[in-house]
Amino acid sequence: MTKYLMKLFFTMVMVIGLSIAASAQSKGKDPKKVPPKKKPPVIKPKPKEKKKKKKKNSVYSARLQAKIENIET
Repeated sequence: MTKYLMKLFFTMVMVIGLSIAASAQSKGKDPKKVPPKKKPPVIKPKPKEKKKKKKKNSVYSARLQAKIENIET
C-alpha cells in the first residue's frame, strides 16, 4: 500500500514540477505573437516542349507514283 502511495506522490510531484517549469519558460515569450512561418521554396514549372510535327515525306513508292501519274493524265 505504501508503495502505491509513494508512486502516486512521486508522479504528482513530477507533474507539478514539470508544469511549473513549463510555465516559467513560457513567461518570457509573448503568447499572442506567432513566429513567422518559413515559406517553402518556389519551384518554377518547366515549360512543356512542343512536339515537332513530322514533315510529310514526298517520296512515294513506285506503285503509288505510277498511280498518281495515271490519275494526272
